[in-house]
Amino acid sequence: AVIFGLAGLEIEAHETQGWPKSLRAEEVKLACKYASFELNGFPSWFPQLFEMHPEIVCEFLLGEVRYELSIEKPETAVHYIISVLSYSGQWAWDRIGPCIFDILNESEPENLSSLENLLKMLQGSSLSDEQIAGLALQKYHTLTHQDHVACWFAVWTGVAPGEAITAFKTHIGTLPDAEEQTHFAMVFLTHLLGGRFGHGSSVRHAFKAPEHLKSLYLLMHDYIRSDEDIHRAGKGAYSPGLRDNAQDARESLLNLLIQIPGKESFS
Repeated sequence: AVIFGLAGLEIEAHETQGWPKSLRAEEVKLACKYASFELNGFPSWFPQLFEMHPEIVCEFLLGEVRYELSIEKPETAVHYIISVLSYSGQWAWDRIGPCIFDILNESEPENLSSLENLLKMLQGSSLSDEQIAGLALQKYHTLTHQDHVACWFAVWTGVAPGEAITAFKTHIGTLPDAEEQTHFAMVFLTHLLGGRFGHGSSVRHAFKAPEHLKSLYLLMHDYIRSDEDIHRAGKGAYSPGLRDNAQDARESLLNLLIQIPGKESFS
């Protein structure tokens, strides 16, 4: 029944010019429910439905976001509306960004993947750097789960690098041993720059200035030490893990620095 419904909506959207205009509120809500069952992203007609009925569609999406957060587990991602919104719902980010901000301000997601996806939308929205920095600072003072703290430090570094890097140095020094410090630094850096070769990062780019890149590069070498790097060359196929991504990201900091022209980059 769902497949037939989605097929019917797809046909109507293609054959009827401006079809969402004539829909009643109840029909818009029903169409939203169908859209949430699409297996790969959202249906092609969903952005048009959002454009015509933004309040109803946003109310539906945020209701599903809150529902997903209410049933998630720390160790298992739900892979429902939050992940779909983060990867194929860019057209809605500006509208829902303030509401995502409120949701994160109220409570912290239990699952790190959910947090990452919500932060991708938050940082891609029209919210100001100051708003995001204030929320990251609040999270730094209130959270205890260190992987989440590291993630928020990356967000903070993207919008207010001077303050964030100073606080990072203080915080990492309070961790009980070298192993935890290295893990914290690796989680932070991979969130800041993404996976291998810089893919996947959603943080803003205020840290991409010579003074901040140099500070980060030296700091990361203190905790992600090059003499402990994993060397994979000539050892066959593999799936990169956190260490692989972190040591690549560490060297990416230097690559970003040398691409910036001027005396400050080379001094």
